[in-house]
Amino acid sequence: MSDLIPLTNNDGIQAVMGRDLHRFLEVGAEYRHWFPRMIAYGFEEGKDYTVKNDRVQDSLGYEREATNHILTMDTAKELSMVQNNAKGREARQYFFECEKRVAAVPQLTGAQLMAKALLEAESTMKELEDRATTAEAII
Repeated sequence: MSDLIPLTNNDGIQAVMGRDLHRFLEVGAEYRHWFPRMIAYGFEEGKDYTVKNDRVQDSLGYEREATNHILTMDTAKELSMVQNNAKGREARQYFFECEKRVAAVPQLTGAQLMAKALLEAESTMKELEDRATTAEAII
């Protein structure tokens, strides 16, 4: 399944921007009216979504501030289901597929992460030593 809705990384967790989801769902209402209605379903700021203010250019070319929301995958799935239409079902299936892809990637243990970081550091150090040797030879 292709990337229907762009995913973002929010402190190491996959997330979705509210305006991207809104655009994909082809909601008739403007985002600024739609999102407050959606959070009335019991979503909590800080748990289910985070507010993000962006500077955007409007259709006349003027820059203005627009509120966006960083949604957890679970929140994005629920909002998709609430739409109760084909686009909502398609988005929901897409989020399930995204979760399956993440689950399929093996998670490294702390020791494995440290070993990987050590190997990368050694490689970088070797590369820098080689550069220094080359620079000394030139001087």
